[in-house]
Amino acid sequence: MKKIKSFVLIISINLLLILSILGLIVTGPILVKSLHTSTKKITNYRASLSNYKEFRWAEQHFREFASLKTEYRDFIAWRRLSFQGETINIDADGIRKTFRTVATSNDKEFHFFGGSTMWGTGVPDEYTIPSVLSKEYGIKATNYGESGYIARQSLDMLINIYTDDNVSKSGNTIVFFDGVNDVATLCRYEINKLSTSQETRLNAIQDSYLSWSYIVLPAIELTKKLKEKMSGLGITKVDKGEYYNCDSNRKKAETVAKNLVRTWNMASILAQENGDNFVAILQPVSFIGSPNIENLYDTEFMQNYKLGLDSQFEALYPLIKKYSKELGTFNFLDFSDAYDGEKIVYIDYAHVSPQGHFLLLNKFDKHKKLFGF
Repeated sequence: MKKIKSFVLIISINLLLILSILGLIVTGPILVKSLHTSTKKITNYRASLSNYKEFRWAEQHFREFASLKTEYRDFIAWRRLSFQGETINIDADGIRKTFRTVATSNDKEFHFFGGSTMWGTGVPDEYTIPSVLSKEYGIKATNYGESGYIARQSLDMLINIYTDDNVSKSGNTIVFFDGVNDVATLCRYEINKLSTSQETRLNAIQDSYLSWSYIVLPAIELTKKLKEKMSGLGITKVDKGEYYNCDSNRKKAETVAKNLVRTWNMASILAQENGDNFVAILQPVSFIGSPNIENLYDTEFMQNYKLGLDSQFEALYPLIKKYSKELGTFNFLDFSDAYDGEKIVYIDYAHVSPQGHFLLLNKFDKHKKLFGF
């Protein structure tokens, strides 16, 4: 009897050890990621850039930004969950708060679409592009931007709006502010068709669902991230072409550029059919023109050059401009040089501090009639 009890005890101890190890494998990476996120909230390098010296809210903004959560949404792929903070406020539909003037001088509504630049990474609610324009021109503006969105997702978002009975559908102005995400996403070497930046990841999760790999997925992802960090560049190889290939694949570059222009065309047709005005804007990016980026030389920003991201924009932006003239049937504006000059505005390769959005007013001001301000 004692031998049986001892055997049962040994088996029980071994089972407990196995379960403990499995528990660490599953929960350990989640805890590590949580601790890393907490540290990242405080140490985000962008908050300490010279651009933000006059703004006391910078650290708080990036803390809030790091804590935002996203959920899956049909048709548009993802949308941020509601959030209430000091610098960031998002409603239940994933729409970021836009500051509006009390008395508007214009009955029209202005709907702004784009990626994180339009959404407002790096600025509080009152300094997003829609908020700045709203205060400047006394307009009613809505910010439909979302981090990571390519133009196709904005088109799907526009379709959602036109099928919503609660949204005014006539006499408004629709603005698409694109370029950065279409290039940075679709020029990745593994993408050979029109895809969002999360397609590969979502497919991997779907394939592993209800399998053993789903249980250890957090551990696998953490291992990948650790390997990337240990490489010193967030990558395992730094050869150009390993991550982006539009600069070396002319056919792919032309396809990406044409897809963006065709998406703008479809958005324009949809807007016109609903009695609205449409304007497509090619957005600024630090790799194009002659902006002052000396504040970024010792930051993570320089990794993009080693990845070859700069070459993608140098190859794509001229094509986007060319096809917008040749194939476009919409109002097109090139704002890619908006931040040229001595003033420091960039906080990474695409996002800017509030100074940038005030500079952008100069561009909008030159085309007030086109927008209907």
